[in-house]
Amino acid sequence: MQQNMKNKLIAVDMDEVLLETAKGLLNFYNYTFAEKPIQYNDIIRYNFETIPGYETTVEYAVEYFMNFLESSEAKNILPVQWAKDKLNYLKSLGYKFVIITGRAEKLEHISREYIKKHYPNIFEEMYFCGYYTENQKDKYTVCQELGITTIIEDHLENSIKYAQQGIEVILLDKPRNQDYNPQIHKHITKVKSWDEITLG
Repeated sequence: MQQNMKNKLIAVDMDEVLLETAKGLLNFYNYTFAEKPIQYNDIIRYNFETIPGYETTVEYAVEYFMNFLESSEAKNILPVQWAKDKLNYLKSLGYKFVIITGRAEKLEHISREYIKKHYPNIFEEMYFCGYYTENQKDKYTVCQELGITTIIEDHLENSIKYAQQGIEVILLDKPRNQDYNPQIHKHITKVKSWDEITLG
């Protein structure tokens, strides 16, 4: 019985899975990146500095993100459609949820406030992995520590890593994971929206 309940702890990524971060980001910069026009569907790579035609430095890309996420405009990021309703429904079935995000700890307060506002009483805890900081921690390591068996993600490369370790991945369709195909790994299931998500 204890193992069954443990398996009901589901990890959820934050940016692009719960929040329409990229759309808010582009709006903040008037749809420009690296001094060039850019649209949402142009974001075909997780790391902006590697998007074809927009190559720049990691430092530039990190500053681009952080300037937005630390601004007052970041509070206006829209939640992803159907996420709240689906999470509440799954929670009513006995599932529990945690957020595992690559965001830095310096963004913890604003991130928690956002989740409290848009996803009240849904998540047990939030874990900040601090990507691009000195204290960076791999999201898979956090999954291991928590005994996560299922994660909802948008990052294809991370999803492959989880799947190779036996974690079931629900991959939310985004422009940057169009390289996915069903043969990549049996533990990865791609869905068009939260409305399609089911948990076994």
